[in-house]
Amino acid sequence: MGIKSKEGLGIQSVETAVKILQTLVAHSTPISLTEFAGLLGMSKSKLHRYLTSLCRMQLLIQSAETDLYALGPRMIEWGLAAMDQYDLTAAAVPVMKNFVNKVDESIALAIWSDKGPLFVSVQKSTKQINIGIRVGSYIPVSTSATGQVFAAYNRDDLRIRAFLEEECRVRGIPLDQVEQELHIVRQRGFGFTRGGVIQGLGAVAVPVLNHSCNTEGVLTLITVESSVSTDRNHPLNVALRESAQELSSLLGYRGRV
Repeated sequence: MGIKSKEGLGIQSVETAVKILQTLVAHSTPISLTEFAGLLGMSKSKLHRYLTSLCRMQLLIQSAETDLYALGPRMIEWGLAAMDQYDLTAAAVPVMKNFVNKVDESIALAIWSDKGPLFVSVQKSTKQINIGIRVGSYIPVSTSATGQVFAAYNRDDLRIRAFLEEECRVRGIPLDQVEQELHIVRQRGFGFTRGGVIQGLGAVAVPVLNHSCNTEGVLTLITVESSVSTDRNHPLNVALRESAQELSSLLGYRGRV
């Protein structure tokens, strides 16, 4: 599902109300009327009228003890409803196509499944490169950039941990060696392999994070191994992070990928 931009005339009071809510979201903690007005550059009398209406709608609440304003239960209700309607795979398609148009490299989106990382969307470059995956392909955790990101960013997920340990046992890969690689992934901020899954190919992978900083999916750049780099500022890595940032923002993540 692509996000359609809206141009033309709108209702200023609605946009002002949304700006008020956005200010409180960004502030992260309850806020006083005086501080609120200062942040918005609005008179306290005008702001108070908006706050009264927003409290009536339960979008905000005001503490009876401190008079501070905070987000209300209706915001939680709407947020959960929005998450239920959000289709990551569909939303990723225009973002991934834009990535291919900018750098002409292939990109894939993976989610976690009972059988490990599963590719659910693939956008290929115009180059004659067999990237070795398609929608429905599974990929190892221990030896792929995609799998490393899932394991590195979900250390407390018992399912992923158990899957990784079993895979290492079956493949005869020392678990402590993989743990060292995952530590590097966390420090660097992305997974990286050359010939890890298919000889001659390289991959760079970054997480798509949600509002709780959990990994919803992983975006992976796949190309010839000579084109990938561990340099965070390499143009391909920057473009990949920008794509992951765009998707993460749609999921409510407010940090930097």
